[in-house]
Amino acid sequence: MASSSRKHKAYSMVEKLKFIKEIEGGKPLTQVSKDECIPKSTLGTWLKGKEKIMEAVSKGKDNVKRDRQACNQRVDEALLIWFKQIRSHNTAVDGELLLTKANSLAQSIGDGDASEISKSWVERWKKRHGIGQATVSGECASVNDDVVKRWRENVLPDLLKRYKPEGIYNMDETGLFYRMQTDKTLHFKGTKCSGGKQGKERITLALTANMDGSHKLTPLAIGKFAKPRCFKNVTSLPVDYKSNTKA
Repeated sequence: MASSSRKHKAYSMVEKLKFIKEIEGGKPLTQVSKDECIPKSTLGTWLKGKEKIMEAVSKGKDNVKRDRQACNQRVDEALLIWFKQIRSHNTAVDGELLLTKANSLAQSIGDGDASEISKSWVERWKKRHGIGQATVSGECASVNDDVVKRWRENVLPDLLKRYKPEGIYNMDETGLFYRMQTDKTLHFKGTKCSGGKQGKERITLALTANMDGSHKLTPLAIGKFAKPRCFKNVTSLPVDYKSNTKA
């Protein structure tokens, strides 16, 4: 039985230009996609890169496989240069950012067809250049586990006996560092993985609830500014907001 999955076909520049002219001639893009079994997104990419495709045809560059290999090689090299530069500034890079940049480079370097640049291409690129994922070294703080353990075993049980669960509340304060980078990044294997200066801008949050979860207070958010610009035209918030210059 023949497989229902269609093998990927590498279209020549002349073929691409033919489909472009059909669409510009009035044939719906959806119909071309259906008749030729070409994804609509691919046809859209060809339309955007029409000028480069026409230029390639006029110069007789119709060997699509050779052109794609050359294009991918240039993207490979350019992506490596970009990656070295951005990691030299200790900026965190993840797979999605890498894929976005690779596609952007393919559009600017290649013939406008970035269909070959995919997640699997990026994974192969990472293996070729010995790039893996690691946790960025940063600030850390620790609590004495023995002190906490003794308090939980010797002090807390006696305190809990005096009250019902619904009458026991806990309030915890935490900082939301909304401009802080992720602590995961791609980097060259075998090299030290360091992070850059982390953004310290934050909003302080106070969260309060009782022990059995039957009553949760509205979160309290404390920011530096009394009237942040982002609050313009906002009539209500899901939190109680206060301002403090040291928040």
